[in-house]
Amino acid sequence: MSEDLALYGPNATWVFRDPVGHQVLQNQRIWLEWDVEDGAFYAQNWVPAEISALELFERWRREVVGGSGAAALFWTVCAESGWGRRRDIARYPFAVQHHLVAGRSFGELFTVPVSEQTGETIRWERVSVADKRWRAGRVDSSGFVQEALGWSPHPLQPVFDFEGRGTRPEPSDRWPTP
Repeated sequence: MSEDLALYGPNATWVFRDPVGHQVLQNQRIWLEWDVEDGAFYAQNWVPAEISALELFERWRREVVGGSGAAALFWTVCAESGWGRRRDIARYPFAVQHHLVAGRSFGELFTVPVSEQTGETIRWERVSVADKRWRAGRVDSSGFVQEALGWSPHPLQPVFDFEGRGTRPEPSDRWPTP
């Protein structure tokens, strides 16, 4: 377990390159960020001072998700260089074609990341998932879901299914986020 934390924890760094431009990206911290279906779009007209995370979640669930009981999750691969600058690198698509978003996937843009510490290739299902917030001082897209439920998805989970779990799924067991 301690080896996994060292390899996939918040201080792990990775090397990968852009096969087209041949730029080598070294000392990159990598994490995943998620959004629920239409979560960012739905929440953009609100702020935490006007509506609580739970109230916004219930509205989103009723007006966007409706009776389906599930919503698609979309993933972005993010990196932070040794200079502390955060950037979105690419979307991470799923095998379910209708869940793909516009843009190119990480695998289309870069080589597979390799650990600077061990030389091991990355296992995406072990990468840290960034926590989301919906509160004064920090409003993240889809943050109302995590704030309202105390829940965030497992890495690359394709669907948020709250039918079988009730409205308060158990929090995922994951590494600390960057």
